[in-house]
Amino acid sequence: MSIPLLVPQWPATEKETKPEEVSVVDEGETWMTPITNYLRYNTILANRDESRKIRRPAARYCFSEGKLHRRSFSGPYLRCLTPREATRILEELHEGEFGSHSSGRRSGYNWPTMARDALKQAKLCSQCQKHAPPTFHRRTSSL
Repeated sequence: MSIPLLVPQWPATEKETKPEEVSVVDEGETWMTPITNYLRYNTILANRDESRKIRRPAARYCFSEGKLHRRSFSGPYLRCLTPREATRILEELHEGEFGSHSSGRRSGYNWPTMARDALKQAKLCSQCQKHAPPTFHRRTSSL
């Protein structure tokens, strides 16, 4: 004899909420803008040195479904994030529901200051400070 199991998609006590209005925030110039302009519109700057600074790294990037991705050595493409998205993603990776207090290196995302931002996040996290391995300092002995 089998008993059917009914699994609700949301708690029965939760009331339906009205949809909220969401507005798009334009971030303006980001670190991705010159690469995006070069790849989409083949825009080259008038200054030869500045143009070279964009063309060389742009070879490691591509567009997929309207988003900028960076080619990685280990396999999948890494989605490039704006600073606002990077902050939100790093917080979710670090302290979210399934947060493992990780640095985000193997998260599938890319932004230029990833390591620096993850270190800053770990320094502000009390759990990371509490459970971090102790650092050993050499004690100077007076002879």
